Amino acid sequence: MEHTLLKGYLPFLWILLLGGIMYAPVMTFDFVYFDDTKLIHHNLHFLNKPANILQFFRHDILYPTDRSAYYRPMLTVSFMAGALFSNTAIPFPHFLINILLHLTASSVLFIFLITMQYKRALALLFSLIFVAHPILTQTVGWLPGRNDSLLTIFILLAFIFFIRYVNTATWKHYTVSMLFYLLALFTKESTLFFLPLAVFYTYGIARIKNAHARLLRPASGWLLLTLIWFAARKAALGASAFPIFKIIKAMVEHAPAILLYVGKIFFPFNLSAMPTLGNTTLMYGVVAMLLVLLFLFFSKEKRYPFLIFGAAWFFVFLLPSFFTDDPSLTPIFYEHRIYLPLIGLFIILMEIDFIKNIKPEKHGVAAAIVLLILVFSFLTIRHSQNFKNRLQFWEHAVKTAPTLPRAFSGLGSVYLEKGIYDKAEEMYLKGIALNPDEQVLHGNLGLVYYYTNRFQEAEQEFKKELSKNPYNSDTYLNLGVLYFLKLGRFEDARDTWEKALTFNPHYLPIHENLAIYYYEIEKDIATAVRHIEEIQRSNGKPQQSLLDILDEYSKSKIQSTNNKTNLNMIFSSIKNKVYI
Repeated sequence: MEHTLLKGYLPFLWILLLGGIMYAPVMTFDFVYFDDTKLIHHNLHFLNKPANILQFFRHDILYPTDRSAYYRPMLTVSFMAGALFSNTAIPFPHFLINILLHLTASSVLFIFLITMQYKRALALLFSLIFVAHPILTQTVGWLPGRNDSLLTIFILLAFIFFIRYVNTATWKHYTVSMLFYLLALFTKESTLFFLPLAVFYTYGIARIKNAHARLLRPASGWLLLTLIWFAARKAALGASAFPIFKIIKAMVEHAPAILLYVGKIFFPFNLSAMPTLGNTTLMYGVVAMLLVLLFLFFSKEKRYPFLIFGAAWFFVFLLPSFFTDDPSLTPIFYEHRIYLPLIGLFIILMEIDFIKNIKPEKHGVAAAIVLLILVFSFLTIRHSQNFKNRLQFWEHAVKTAPTLPRAFSGLGSVYLEKGIYDKAEEMYLKGIALNPDEQVLHGNLGLVYYYTNRFQEAEQEFKKELSKNPYNSDTYLNLGVLYFLKLGRFEDARDTWEKALTFNPHYLPIHENLAIYYYEIEKDIATAVRHIEEIQRSNGKPQQSLLDILDEYSKSKIQSTNNKTNLNMIFSSIKNKVYI
């Protein structure tokens, strides 16, 4: 007999109450200046215009203010939702969306587990664990982490309706499943692994008659939608292939990270915003994996197709995240990446006899469940404070990953923007000592030297950065500012900025600085106007002095500053940029 607390929509109420209470403080959090400002704050002028939504599917994720190798249109759509809620750069609406996405994913997980024929009580238990689990905190507390909750929602819904299609062969379920599959593709590339999982489910778990015929329709749909996505991705990134062999190599080299994740799932006491293999013990993972295998060995009711399906789900959605396209960076195994793979592990655990046959109506069992949820909730609330603001985030990163150069770079940038230059220099030098080839560190150190009037050293550090990272638009921007404002080498500044535009033509700060250069130095108003118009074409908002130039040019069609103007451009409008 079904327990009263499990009837109707009550399970969704428990999920929403637990997650809402636990994550309510997150709505007061601030940006931590780790990708969130690039994706939201610096792109606000682009995000708060609904007419730009089609542009999200034509460009990489950082367009128009920077460049990226990632194609994530649906993530950008979600950021637009927050930007439309508030036209100012306040983080509140974005964190609210993060919370709502996590609660939605947890609720959809409950439906998915029911659809997989698990008991309602068991499905609710694991959905509540999913809501409260500390390892998923980063998905809510760090704004870019929402990409994994978005992906999970779309993947689960695509699978739910695929299962219904397999059972009924109705067009309605087929169409809805295809829609969510397409949305998942435009969220993250790992969606491609949905296909072998769906095929295995059809043959290994559903075992319906005429499975070949039943799969023919979705197979054609998957092929068509995948080709559409692939063409759009190629047009946006200018790349048509995935580095398959490099991904496989990374998965093999970083295989011990599996133990890192498994350990944190069962013993979530050593959490970090930036976990690395060198700063995390793998012993917890070894113990956890042995315990799971032991319980499975003695389970008599386990279903091997479900175990294979769960293990495949866990590995195919986790292992590709081990790849990084920059060998100079120390690999970071972010906790938010376990969000979707965790569901595969849940399926494995739900095949263990004593878990499968759990009876929550018994007082002792109910007390144990409540205690587990409370402990997880406490750890999650405590860990979420590490994402509260920029200083707490980077201090936590340095504390939990003391051999990670990226952490020192981030904390150094906090000190740099606060004007504590000696501490900033100390952090950057520590990062460089750990890895001289790490991206951004030399460029950041160059900024310290720039602000402390050590201009020759600043130039050397900027050039070191570009020798290791020749596509760093920020460093080209800052080197040009050094030439222009401090060294009086105006032509060098121009050439430096122009070079950055050859690989990042939409980088708006450089267009602004070049507009000022051509107006003030070369007296070439037409070229200055061309750069101002490029800012507008890229959905940017030029500073008012540049708009004044554009307005006067459009009225008088002046061709040089020999004409009288009422404008008085000041060199302080030339900007540089602090970055992490």
